[in-house]
Amino acid sequence: MRILFFSMGYENLGVEYLSAVLQRAGHTVGLIHEPALFQDKNFFDSVFLGRIFTRRKQIIKDAILWKADLLCFSVLTDTYQWALGIARELKKEVPAPVIFGGMHPTSVTEKVIKDPAVDMICLGEGEEALSEYAKTKGTDIRNIWFKEGVNIIRNPVRPLIKDIDSLPLPAKDLYSFYDYKRQYMVMTTRGCPFNCSYCSNSVLYDLYGPSSRKLRRRSPSNVIEELRWAKEKYHLSDVTFIDDVFGDDRKWLLEFSELYKRHIALPFRCHGHVNLFDDELARTLKEMRCSRVKFGIQTLNRKTRREVMLRYETNRNIDEALTACEEAGLPYYVDHIFTSYDSQRDHIRAALYYSKKKYLKKIVIYNLSYFPGTPLLKGAVERGRLSEKEIDLIEDGIGQMYYKKEGVDKEKTFGSFITYGSLYRLIPMLHYAQVKACIRLGAHSFLGKIPESFLVFLDIIVLLAKRDRVARSWLISMTKNYLTCFFKKGTGVTLPGLRNGQKAIPG
Repeated sequence: MRILFFSMGYENLGVEYLSAVLQRAGHTVGLIHEPALFQDKNFFDSVFLGRIFTRRKQIIKDAILWKADLLCFSVLTDTYQWALGIARELKKEVPAPVIFGGMHPTSVTEKVIKDPAVDMICLGEGEEALSEYAKTKGTDIRNIWFKEGVNIIRNPVRPLIKDIDSLPLPAKDLYSFYDYKRQYMVMTTRGCPFNCSYCSNSVLYDLYGPSSRKLRRRSPSNVIEELRWAKEKYHLSDVTFIDDVFGDDRKWLLEFSELYKRHIALPFRCHGHVNLFDDELARTLKEMRCSRVKFGIQTLNRKTRREVMLRYETNRNIDEALTACEEAGLPYYVDHIFTSYDSQRDHIRAALYYSKKKYLKKIVIYNLSYFPGTPLLKGAVERGRLSEKEIDLIEDGIGQMYYKKEGVDKEKTFGSFITYGSLYRLIPMLHYAQVKACIRLGAHSFLGKIPESFLVFLDIIVLLAKRDRVARSWLISMTKNYLTCFFKKGTGVTLPGLRNGQKAIPG
């Protein structure tokens, strides 16, 4: 089969794994990628500029030219409307069936399958299911729902892939137009042992049961094999481990660390969890050349963390993990999530003062968002915090419902967070006395007036001031990609197998 994938924004590891499995089975695979300039949800987000620089027309043109047998969309809630728009246009020109997979279709399968632009839905993991469909074109394939006229065939899910070493290396060349691979993204595990209320991983727990929370782990040698291949091919500058929790299995990590130091020895980034972090782990990561570990602190209000976010670490756990990093000389970032539940200014200020006492390099600020199928959304529905119209908007991917949409007192909640948010971003380059002076003199109110779309520049200032080498490398890479897209037309990815052997995309 000729199978064409579509993705938007940053590199998609899921698409790369699906493509690798299909290529191994002998199918021809292509990718059309919307670079999402100024709407990538990761670097710079501006609705106005995003509409100007969209590649939508070129995407449609390239997809028609490629003459695919199957059109595959990997869909998040943020990209659902974009994917629907492309699929609806292609339905007018291309006879190939359309399949949607990813977290959003898995979360609201009944709603997505009923859209006229969608012929099939793939729930959960797709490697085995998509490979089976490409081989048999049957309608009794587990994990895939089909439409037959007005009827929907709802097939059950298959077990999770137990041996993830059996998967081929991801098809990284699909994103060859971009400089992402010098900062190589790799996964060593699948699954997450936690069940945070706001995270879409909870949807997989509902789908697969407790097995989805048990980490499935690649062997150390398998991961090293991939990194050695990538280091030789792409001349890597650093590595990013995208596991939800890295290094939870100490025996695995000690074996992996020896291989990593011997064969790779590149700076890397990872995610940690304060309940699983101690002095030994901090020292091990430092010896491996870890340049940054990121912790999801979210809030210092333990009641909010426990009752709303379903996170059960204590403030003492947080302090011990961060102290372990400081004593080992291991740089770290922390995440904070603003919520309407922490509406009192003393909670906000206490978190500011605590953060300033630590030696972190960056605070990453998020709004507490409702995603389909999560315990957070279900709880909000039960408490009557969301109307039916708002729930429909969330499930349609039209607009995330942040705390500011909950009908709470904006002056006491949303206004406060916006006012203090910019100050949070600047904390790593301020002294403790300066933070207190900003609050006493009201300077944080001025910072709060900075437009949200320009807050990324505050992050850049902090990263440069803190001399974060990895972050600086990331910034250079992203800037190069933006400039490349400015001066070249097309969707930025070579599509293999065109009829005349030509490239559909310049570059």
